[in-house]
Amino acid sequence: MIVLSGSIIQLVLVLTTKDRRKEADFYSQAVINKQYLPTVDILIPTYNEPAFILKRTIIGCQALNYPHKNIYILDDTQRAEIHQLAEKLNCHYLTREDRKNAKAGNLNHALRQTQGELVVVFDADFIPCRHFLERTVGWFQNPKIALVQTPQSFYNADPIAHNLGLENIVTPDEELFYRHIQPAKDGVGSPVCAGTSFIVRRKALDEVDYFNTESISEDYFTGIAISAKGYEVI
Repeated sequence: MIVLSGSIIQLVLVLTTKDRRKEADFYSQAVINKQYLPTVDILIPTYNEPAFILKRTIIGCQALNYPHKNIYILDDTQRAEIHQLAEKLNCHYLTREDRKNAKAGNLNHALRQTQGELVVVFDADFIPCRHFLERTVGWFQNPKIALVQTPQSFYNADPIAHNLGLENIVTPDEELFYRHIQPAKDGVGSPVCAGTSFIVRRKALDEVDYFNTESISEDYFTGIAISAKGYEVI
């Protein structure tokens, strides 16, 4: 009976899977046509990631097709080489005296020193596609939408699939959540914030006192808090 119930739930989730690509096409037109261009702060928190990894992410953010953006490196280890990298690539460098509340504390420290209407978070090893902002910013024309979580892909092949010669056939385990589970959750109004590659309305973050600092899953619980305020997370 339990197995049957679980199968029914999985079937319902599959049938309610939501594909938002056409909606993204519609909303992106206002951005592409320069009719809707709110300011965007891109925050890249880092803790001990190598400079060459960060460099790729920064360059990817600089290449985004969007005019009103500021890029901030949030260095929680106060490394001279990262400060030099930020200066070399002409982006902002922020650090703090302590490391209280880890990543959430690092992000919250940056939020208090920035002013962009929208906030993007990329982990240090995530490189955005050039059209990332074109495809996401337009959603915020809808005042009910507070957070847009985008999928992730990985350029390192899944080792098992690679060894079997199936890397171009089998969905990598790392991407399974974003290709199948998250769209199903979106279909029933319960997608989750995954901590990177998302964009959020600053006003909504203000209303929940920034990122949750009471759990190491600050992304997940911040998304829930924003939803509890009546906003949509997609």
